[in-house]
Amino acid sequence: PSVLTSLALLCIGLVLFLQPPEMSLETTKQSTTTKATLDPTLVSLVVDCSDILNNNNNNTTEWIDTIYNFRMQIHNNDAVSDEIRQKKCYECDLVPILQHALESHKNALFLDIGANLGLYSFVALAQGHDVIAMEPVRASYTKLCGTVVKYNFWQDHLTLVNRAASNQIGNVSFQTWPGNWAGMKMVNGGGKMEGVDYAQTI
Repeated sequence: PSVLTSLALLCIGLVLFLQPPEMSLETTKQSTTTKATLDPTLVSLVVDCSDILNNNNNNTTEWIDTIYNFRMQIHNNDAVSDEIRQKKCYECDLVPILQHALESHKNALFLDIGANLGLYSFVALAQGHDVIAMEPVRASYTKLCGTVVKYNFWQDHLTLVNRAASNQIGNVSFQTWPGNWAGMKMVNGGGKMEGVDYAQTI
């Protein structure tokens, strides 16, 4: 072959070598083997997803195939879930920024405060990161648990805390907004409530 042909083949080879492989979450291996270490006072707050699902009486479950190569559970009537259902992603322009940041910091621990259905946590888990996710609303963390249990190896790398984050410890309730589980408002009383045990500062 000519010199130009050889150079062209060399360039193609370099592009293929440097291009990151497609990621399938069912086969991705985690970079660590243990969960993140929590303060001893918080260990009792960690949710066991298997127990949560065993005690869940709601059998209505909808699964969505996302563009991130994993399936996840969503709500039946919810603004965030509707977007995931239609676009197969959520905040689709922001997730690539997160993926790039995680790729640049391979040993980073990902904190997901107000995890909702867990999409950001799942993206981090897919890239081999340990995750601490906090979600106070049972309706949401039950869906999150359903996805985690499907991808069984994720359970070794996700620490799910069923509490809200606050600058003080106390009992709180959230007012629910029909059609938007992510649009919770902390209230002192009145309205339709989703009970939360207490807000915990970490």
